[in-house]
Amino acid sequence: MVNRLLLVGLIIFFIGCGKDADYYMKRGNEYLAAGHLAEAAEEFEKAVKVEPENYEALNTLGAVLSSIGQYDRAIEFFKRAIAVNDSQVEAHYNLGKALALKGDHKEALNEFKAAVRLDSTYALAYLAAGETLLEIGLTDEAIDSFKRAIRH
Repeated sequence: MVNRLLLVGLIIFFIGCGKDADYYMKRGNEYLAAGHLAEAAEEFEKAVKVEPENYEALNTLGAVLSSIGQYDRAIEFFKRAIAVNDSQVEAHYNLGKALALKGDHKEALNEFKAAVRLDSTYALAYLAAGETLLEIGLTDEAIDSFKRAIRH
C-alpha cells in the first residue's frame, strides 16, 4: 500500500513538473540571441502550445517565422497575437511588414495605419508605410510618410 501511494505521489509530482511557457520563451530567446532561428521558432511554438493566448510568444514566433521567410505562418501568428491584445503596436507593425514582404501592400498599409493610430510616435510604422507606398508607386504619399518618420 505504501509503495502504491509513493508511486502515485511520484506520478503526480512529475505531471506537475511540466514546462511552462516562460521556460520555452527563455530557451527561444537564447536560440534567437545565438542566431539559431529555426530552433528559436521551435521553442516559441512550444510556448504557444502550452499557453495559446500568450501575446509575447505569438508575436515573437511570428517575427522569427517572418525572418526565415515563412510569411504565411508569420501572418497567422501575428493575427493571433492581435486577437489576444489588439492594442499592441508591435504586432500590427510586424503583421504589416510580413504582409508587405508577401506582396499584400494594401493590407500592409492598413496594419501600419493601425500601429500609428495606437502610437502616433511609432516611427518604424511611418517608415514601413513609406517603403510600401514607394513600392506601389505612390511617391508623394511615401515622402509624406518618411517625413513623419523623421519627426518621430
